[in-house]
Amino acid sequence: IVKQIPKEKLLILDIDVEKLDDSYAVLYQDFEENFYQGLSSALPMIQKYESLTLFLSKNQFQYTPKGILKGFKRFCEDYNVKNEVVNNLEFDHLEEGHAYFLFLENDLVRFVNYANRKGLKLGKNIGLLSYDDTPIKEILDDSGITTISNDFVQMGKLAGRLVHNRQKGKIASDCRLIIRGSL
Repeated sequence: IVKQIPKEKLLILDIDVEKLDDSYAVLYQDFEENFYQGLSSALPMIQKYESLTLFLSKNQFQYTPKGILKGFKRFCEDYNVKNEVVNNLEFDHLEEGHAYFLFLENDLVRFVNYANRKGLKLGKNIGLLSYDDTPIKEILDDSGITTISNDFVQMGKLAGRLVHNRQKGKIASDCRLIIRGSL
């Protein structure tokens, strides 16, 4: 279907379509590399904890790109971080001395609630990270949630330049670690 649209009138955002060559304008998130680099930047904070658990939120139909799972596994292997991938967040999963990675904002709110009910303090005796920064992550649990986030402002500016200059090629957008009190 994509190949039916004239190349000069098409800009693909967010996902790299591997079957398209550099004659298309593609601005994408390199999920594996971004996730790996974000976690690597947070390594000193992650090492305070016994393990890192990634929650997939499967019961809420959360799509997790394969690259995120690859980046997570690669990070844990390269830095010898004990890890686990779990389908869904449950109250019993939270343990003192461990760090967790969540995607959905509903899960983040539940996590903070669970931690409070267990007498755990984010960034002190339990760690929390999330993906893609949003306003709620700035204020949740007083000191905010540490995130690995695509730089959407930069991505928007770059998309504008690609369109304005009629530039073609595949470009990976930047990602950054935003450190807050939760880790």
